[in-house]
Amino acid sequence: MDPLKVLVIDDEDHILKMIKNRLEANGFLVLTAKTGHEGIELARQHRPHLIVLDVILPDLNGRVVCRVLKEDESTAKIPVIFLTAKDSLEEKMAEYEVGGECHIPKPFDGQELVEKIRRTIESISTFETKRSNPDEP
Repeated sequence: MDPLKVLVIDDEDHILKMIKNRLEANGFLVLTAKTGHEGIELARQHRPHLIVLDVILPDLNGRVVCRVLKEDESTAKIPVIFLTAKDSLEEKMAEYEVGGECHIPKPFDGQELVEKIRRTIESISTFETKRSNPDEP
């Protein structure tokens, strides 16, 4: 089986490096982007299994990036986990409204992030399988 592919979009080098190292150590293939535009292009080109997305980016707000991805048929089903320092209820609700699957506040625990990524991909995969085969238990 091919490794699960995760795209991480964050403008902070140390965050990208930390997440990339942690995910690769857990068997994931990791793509990284430092801007929203770059992230959108990588998502369209590589169709990752999941996207980890910061809200505060130098060019586009992460919620705008998520909305663009969810409106594009080729990337609409890719789950998005928001990883951000913004942690108010209003921020979380805005992330869910544009299609985010979950919210992890910064600072974060690397192993928790790995587990949430695994569980999110597994949940989406299970849902899609059941939807495709409704007669299976």
